[in-house]
Amino acid sequence: STQSTGAEFCAMQIPEEALRCEALPTNETGLLEDLQLSPNCKFLFARYGLTHEPDIRARLQQAQALVLDACATDAIRPYKCVLRYAFAEPRLSRHPRIHEVLGLSDFPRMVDLGCCMGVDIRWLISHGADPDLLSGVDFSESFLQAGELLWPSGDGPPGEVCLRQCDLLSPHGGVCAVLADRPRPLAVHAGSVLHCFEEPGEAVAVVQSAWELLTEGGVFFGSNKANWVLSGEGELEGVLRAAGFEKVEIGLMPGLYGATWFYAERPKPEL
Repeated sequence: STQSTGAEFCAMQIPEEALRCEALPTNETGLLEDLQLSPNCKFLFARYGLTHEPDIRARLQQAQALVLDACATDAIRPYKCVLRYAFAEPRLSRHPRIHEVLGLSDFPRMVDLGCCMGVDIRWLISHGADPDLLSGVDFSESFLQAGELLWPSGDGPPGEVCLRQCDLLSPHGGVCAVLADRPRPLAVHAGSVLHCFEEPGEAVAVVQSAWELLTEGGVFFGSNKANWVLSGEGELEGVLRAAGFEKVEIGLMPGLYGATWFYAERPKPEL
């Protein structure tokens, strides 16, 4: 059989209405009853056999409890995305350059840095992407366990979901070593990781990891939050360009106050 191009993948598998550049349903109170379940969220759970909203909410609450227990055990401050159940919503669908990413030749070769519970990887697979071409990494084993609780492997689309524990700041090869047996990606996504670091140098190291992972001609894209590292004017752009990225674009995330999106290319070598 012939392999579909990224453009065919987008046109054939993901409906246009699922690729929207708008704010996610926010849950400022953190209360489960105030959480809005978006169509993308409901679609993903349906692919894993869960369609009744009370059942979905119960599953979300169980996953949150698992992660919060782990945070308490390890004396880690809980992330707002966990407290607000944001982990249930695919982040890829709202990136303003998602059409360009999906249009890349052989797009599904992607790595998700800081994949949390694996919602984006599973969302792509649920739309028909080949799981053998997708990988996700996160530092927290509890996040990965919570993802399996939310979307059990045996209940969803065929194929193994490759999500691995990885310290992105490890001096022993980091993510490149952890994913050495996986296809080298044409796209690297970092939707909720750069703003989690306390030191700018740590975020810079992650940008460098993305560069090392990518094939020539690949793209690095994602988002960053205000009031954290690399959130000053020109900071993130400077770090991306210093790593070697070109055609850098940065803008405000639609509807999300203070959040920015970024998109950058690793150039192909000159002939």
